[in-house]
Amino acid sequence: MLGAVNDWLIGQSVHELLVTALCIRIDVPTGMAEIASAGHLGPFVKRWTGGAEAVTPAPALPLGILTGETYSQISTVLSLQDALVLATDGITDRLATADDPLGERGLIEHLGAAPPSARHICDALLALGADTEQDATVVVVQMPARARRSTPVR
Repeated sequence: MLGAVNDWLIGQSVHELLVTALCIRIDVPTGMAEIASAGHLGPFVKRWTGGAEAVTPAPALPLGILTGETYSQISTVLSLQDALVLATDGITDRLATADDPLGERGLIEHLGAAPPSARHICDALLALGADTEQDATVVVVQMPARARRSTPVR
């Protein structure tokens, strides 16, 4: 999908347009999340049982730069009530340090300390970007509390 969008953007008459993006497919019954990145910071996982971690896709160019670019995917497994968290640099830049220029470790620390609900995660992270001039966007997708059947019940 990212490759098709990339080639379409390049075919438009808008020059010097580039877009970072993530493409994520989650199979809810199994918890399998497949992730591809086009120059965007990878997602993070807030575990319901505690703690957080980064999911680091293979480096790739943003969309709109090079025709025929391919985008590799990686996968991770989400357990019940785990949350997949995406944030823009308006959030992570506030956490950047000399040792952590992208702010990833700072974000993991904040996620680890946040209560494990989508609302609390959003509130905690958006508060970090409240006084920045950059965009401050957070997307949280939380797995359901109960397992769902992957086949219909008869």
